[in-house]
Amino acid sequence: SPVYSGNDQELLAACAYDRQQDRLYFTPIEKNQLRYLDLGNPKTGIQTVYGPEILPGADMRQVGNQITRMTIDGKGNGYALNNDATHLIRFNTVGQWMVQDLGIIEDAASNDVNSVHNPCLSWGGDIAADISGNLVLVSGNRAVYFIDVLSKLATYKGMIKGLPNNYTTNGVAADENGHLIVGSATSAEGLYQVDLKTLEASRVAGSVNNSDHVSDLASGYLINE
Repeated sequence: SPVYSGNDQELLAACAYDRQQDRLYFTPIEKNQLRYLDLGNPKTGIQTVYGPEILPGADMRQVGNQITRMTIDGKGNGYALNNDATHLIRFNTVGQWMVQDLGIIEDAASNDVNSVHNPCLSWGGDIAADISGNLVLVSGNRAVYFIDVLSKLATYKGMIKGLPNNYTTNGVAADENGHLIVGSATSAEGLYQVDLKTLEASRVAGSVNNSDHVSDLASGYLINE
């Protein structure tokens, strides 16, 4: 997705909507910065939340370092995750700015070969917060993980079923009913709702043949299932 900063066009692969402040948070894909756009007053332009690098010393041209997943929980905590899941970043959306690197996401023992660090299986995609303050990660290749924020443990749940063959899962968000919604950057087949108990996907009514491919999704809702 393109975003304009001054006279330059940049690309982003992670964004999150702050419902309380009516702000859209994001990171340019090759920039080591967290930014936001005040949607209630867009004339103020894009603001940089935290001047220093959010991943100190990281080369954001390296795909593994790039932040491609982001969400905000029900307490105003924002979370961002890089591709190789070695850095879970937490930031606040109210009060004094604070950006904290919580460190690496570890695999649950049950994951076996389905590691959250596997570039073929688990990179890309997006995250969404649930009502308990934990995260659901859907990779670009349809793999689903539940991430316990306190333990920083990722548990592999399986692969989403029922999507079109060419459908990568690039954007993830909760809808107003607390269901998980996914969108694709490679398919114009529309949005799909995913049952997190069965991982079965069903097309969202009214989104068939959507001409806009989706690289990111964000909402002010939480997963509740």
